[in-house]
Amino acid sequence: MNRTNIIDDLTLVALPEWWQNPWLWLVGVLVLAVGGWWLARWLGRARPVVPPAYAGAHPPIPGAEALRRLRELKARLPEMKDYDLAIEASDILRAFIEGQHQLPIRYQTTREFLEDAAGSPQINGGQRETLAQFLRFCDLSKFARQPVTVEEMHQTVDTAIQFIQSSTAGPSGGAA
Repeated sequence: MNRTNIIDDLTLVALPEWWQNPWLWLVGVLVLAVGGWWLARWLGRARPVVPPAYAGAHPPIPGAEALRRLRELKARLPEMKDYDLAIEASDILRAFIEGQHQLPIRYQTTREFLEDAAGSPQINGGQRETLAQFLRFCDLSKFARQPVTVEEMHQTVDTAIQFIQSSTAGPSGGAA
């Protein structure tokens, strides 16, 4: 066999007799059609819906539980990164606000929440300003990855604790 004429040499090979049978082609097309239909049906079948591990909002956190979690967070500060602290502290405070004041803060941006809270009688002006500073600080740490000192980390948790204490104190202003 000459290497330069391999195509010509292959055309000289006779096809087997069964390959030229029209029934083979018909059966092959039918098998492919049935296989395609079965595959389409299998891919389109209704699958059971499995709920994700995290579905919906967390349950609201009462004031005592939020304070306990923030104090635990403060105890873990030396081994935490500022990003992780901002995530956890913000989550705890947001869950508390949602449960205590029935304000939809969990899935709102800081700006959206502060605009909604501006007309809300549940949070007074001082609390609103404290909350705005806290949330903006957490946003800078979470999204802008602004470096934070250990002292600022302690102040962040202290601010959250003070906010919760002032929110659960009632009209007199004393800690609960």
